[in-house]
Amino acid sequence: QPDWTFGATTANYTSRKLVVLVRPKRFTVTFTSLPLNQQVTPRNLTTNNAVIPIAATVTTAGFDKAVLKVFRNGVAYGADTEQTLTYTSGSAPFSFNPTIPAELASYSFEIYLKQGTTLHLVRRVNDVTAGDVLMWYGQSNSEAAVRAGSANGYASPWIRTFGMSSDSATVTQAYPFWVQADGDGSRDIPAGVGQWALVVGKKIVDTYGIPVAILNGSRGGYSMPKLQRDDADLNNLADTGTTTFRVYNRLRYRAIQAKVANSVRAIFYYQGESDVNNATQHLNGFASLMEDWQVDYPAVEKVFVTQLHVGCSTTRELPALRDAQRLLPELYEKVCVNSSNGLTAHTDNCHYPFVGGYETHGLNVFRQVARDLYGAPDGPSIDAPNPHSVEWANPTGTRLRIVLQKPGAQITVDAAALPDFRLNGSSAVLLSSSVTNTAIELQYDSPVTGATSLDYLAHIGNAAGWVRNANGVGLLTFSEPITSDLPFITVTSPAAATQLGSGDVIPLSATVATSAGTVSKTEVFVDGILYASAPNGSISSNWTVPSSGTHKIVFRATISSGRVREESVVVFAGPTASPGGVGTGLKVWLKPEAGIIRDANGLVSAWQDSSGNGNHCVQATDTLKPTYQPNRFGTLPGVCFAGDDWLASAAGMSTG
Repeated sequence: QPDWTFGATTANYTSRKLVVLVRPKRFTVTFTSLPLNQQVTPRNLTTNNAVIPIAATVTTAGFDKAVLKVFRNGVAYGADTEQTLTYTSGSAPFSFNPTIPAELASYSFEIYLKQGTTLHLVRRVNDVTAGDVLMWYGQSNSEAAVRAGSANGYASPWIRTFGMSSDSATVTQAYPFWVQADGDGSRDIPAGVGQWALVVGKKIVDTYGIPVAILNGSRGGYSMPKLQRDDADLNNLADTGTTTFRVYNRLRYRAIQAKVANSVRAIFYYQGESDVNNATQHLNGFASLMEDWQVDYPAVEKVFVTQLHVGCSTTRELPALRDAQRLLPELYEKVCVNSSNGLTAHTDNCHYPFVGGYETHGLNVFRQVARDLYGAPDGPSIDAPNPHSVEWANPTGTRLRIVLQKPGAQITVDAAALPDFRLNGSSAVLLSSSVTNTAIELQYDSPVTGATSLDYLAHIGNAAGWVRNANGVGLLTFSEPITSDLPFITVTSPAAATQLGSGDVIPLSATVATSAGTVSKTEVFVDGILYASAPNGSISSNWTVPSSGTHKIVFRATISSGRVREESVVVFAGPTASPGGVGTGLKVWLKPEAGIIRDANGLVSAWQDSSGNGNHCVQATDTLKPTYQPNRFGTLPGVCFAGDDWLASAAGMSTG
């Protein structure tokens, strides 16, 4: 390599010569608007296009026109655009506003001055794209530098960043460039965006074919006060000793220089460890950030917050700050919370390795991003399991029900997770748990009388014992008051979903008990219409099954405090000879309303064949049993098969 400046062979030479070739200046053109190489220009969400403004003034006489050539992946894109130059007092302005779509394609722009038929190249800008802008902010788990395992498998030329995160104002101003994003890098590393940010970006690129700009301005070890905007000196980028920290100002500066500040679609926030369990400081600081973000990044549609895990100054027995994070969506409609519980921990019990940690978290957050920013359908396991309330599940108070905000999440509770539930105000001992379609239920050895609240504390490190949904997202840490003054309804007829013939007469019966006050009213609704009512806790009224179809029976009880509870059951009316009109050749009929043999936890050991052929489906191993869910399909029951669950015919079912 004879060129020592590139070959790093300077030590091989005793003398060196640097030749500088200078082209004579032929014209003067001053640009007031021009894209940068590798720029991601924010797209218009309605048109999926981005306008690329180009504007300049020529102060050299003798040119007739300004010409713009556009190239897509190196091939001419549309016809050249020409604009006649009109000189006034020696200056001739010109401007172009080409439009490019948001796609995985590279656009280049060449600006020429035309003199007669001769073109003179003024400027070339390469590899411009249109796409979406996302921003990361918080502490070291938002920086997400490489700890163990690389994120390079998610690298993409369509994920880019601008500038560099740094504590130095000088460094911040010295990197006004767009570059391909590096997931393993973070603060003071050019192109660094962090590992789980890169995962989210790559999933957007692969799923929607849209380039992504990521700006990460996080700062490890910073508490809420240090992450605030310096309102008094907003354009000052330099920290002042140990009193004023301007990390917010520096990220804002990068966004403005990149020309994306008005187009940031979402902010991802992971912080709070350095607030050291101070929930008030954290909430006040977050409120201030939300206010400032609305001013500095007015297009933000969503703020994705990650709830802290135990460790890294977050104390297991003090859940107040984490519970405050869980409740942020109730204060701010733009906030969405995800969990870090159950992620694989790094050996420092503070950060994460890539596999099982930052990668998994990025994938979990992407499901929320896909739904909230790109219109993907919602699902019961996209968000972290999150309690709506905690209530007594039986009149004696030996069972608690954690009612979840979203039903159908297919929750699994490891047996080793039980010690992470803390009952406040009672010495009752937690014995076991079970899961329904809408709740987690906890069984205690004695009544929980006197208990005021229930906490889920989670735990540190990689010890077993987590509560997760079907996507593996961990239950959010919470602290919820316990409601005990509720009615408890026992439906005696029909006790479960059942098949009846049109014209059959059955009693609609239920009894109601309460641990507080008295039962003031019990009602029965058939398909949403009041059918019968009683002024106490016992009701029974005969009902004639109408025409074929599915009928929803709802029992509603009200107690003297005004508390209301409902229980529902489904009746299938019509022919019972065969499913869907199938007659000849019927081999097996598995009915949701009959023949499902299950234990108290809903584990299904057999689903009996209603065809009369004896092709019963069974499973003897508990870890492989599916789960019965009484309201899996609205009011209809279902059997949920998760992971390796299965049932098989004991007789070896023939389909011939």
